[in-house]
Amino acid sequence: MKKIAFIDTGFTGSTLPLIKQFIDRGCQVDLYELGSSHIIKEEAFTFKEIPCHSAIGEVPLEYYEHMRDYLDFSKFRFMYLSVMRPFASVPLLRSIVHWPRIMRLRQIAKKLNKENYDMVNFISKYWDEDYIPLIENIDGTKIVSLHEVCNHYNPDFDHTPPFLKTVFTKQIPIVVFSDKSKDDILKYKDVTPHLVHDLRFGCFETYKYMLRNTSIDMGENYFLFFGHLKPYKGVDTFAQAIRIIHRKRKDIKFVIAGKGHDDSLDTIKDNPNVSFLNKYIENDELAHLLQHAYAVVCPHKTASQSGIPQTCFVFGKPIIASALGSFKEIIGNDQFGLLTEPESAEALADAIIRLWENKNLYNELTDNIANFEQLRKEYSWHEIANAYQEIFA
Repeated sequence: MKKIAFIDTGFTGSTLPLIKQFIDRGCQVDLYELGSSHIIKEEAFTFKEIPCHSAIGEVPLEYYEHMRDYLDFSKFRFMYLSVMRPFASVPLLRSIVHWPRIMRLRQIAKKLNKENYDMVNFISKYWDEDYIPLIENIDGTKIVSLHEVCNHYNPDFDHTPPFLKTVFTKQIPIVVFSDKSKDDILKYKDVTPHLVHDLRFGCFETYKYMLRNTSIDMGENYFLFFGHLKPYKGVDTFAQAIRIIHRKRKDIKFVIAGKGHDDSLDTIKDNPNVSFLNKYIENDELAHLLQHAYAVVCPHKTASQSGIPQTCFVFGKPIIASALGSFKEIIGNDQFGLLTEPESAEALADAIIRLWENKNLYNELTDNIANFEQLRKEYSWHEIANAYQEIFA
């Protein structure tokens, strides 16, 4: 029986289904969440706040008992790795704790080596330097899975980030999750192309276990925008599209759910068909919002890969998205949603009206989503696990 470790920084939505595949194949799997003094608000994995009292420890079962029907707990351990992780925006603080943090990470690596893992999968983004001491000191077969390979709205391929430089130098296999991410990572001069594997991730199945009673009530059959309100997500394009739609139809409703502020939203704050939920959206709240939505809108200006489709498809909801990055790859041409020209409010408005008025099209999309893994086998967790096995065989 193989023994596998996943070291993660919050990407549990796409990590837990892969773990389940390996557990179902007879592997013993340990999931380590790399954090600071506590763990809370993981992706598609809800529990009460977990205090981390030492450098490494096991999370008591009581914190995630609700996942028992999903994972075979006899072959699974949920662990934490606690290190000092000061905000990057405070350079002085990072400098003060730098060497104590490095020493703790090296101690963690030594402890993990005693577990004799057959494979260790590091899951992170291009900038996370806390992985460097772990990669340098953990023995055995290693894979690095990258959810972001660069700053996709201001890339700089002439300067390889220290974390990626370490991975490239040590010739560690890399997994990326979209054609766009593969194209981007190959632009770094010191990457080894044959070590870069372009896989996908499937639906975030554990959101099914997040459906609980919630106090929010935004009605039914609305077009939903969710997530942090950042400029690259095209909030201004969406606000302009809503104004266009409202001049033509008065029966289309919208919900904008997420933390932050964008000045463009002031132009629609008095629109009676727009509801706002300006806060961090918890997993159970997102599950509720998706369950009652008509469709999801993603008017991004830039994108590499995104877990939004794999989240929405769990609830059978089609997506209207900019024809960028993995949105273009996964949604296809009117197969699982509609693609629109980026930063075009008119095109976005037309697509929303089209999906609202054409119920035959809507039903075709939802039928396709119900058969997503059969129609797009590269997004099947079974096939994805097969690909990982080939990498570390």
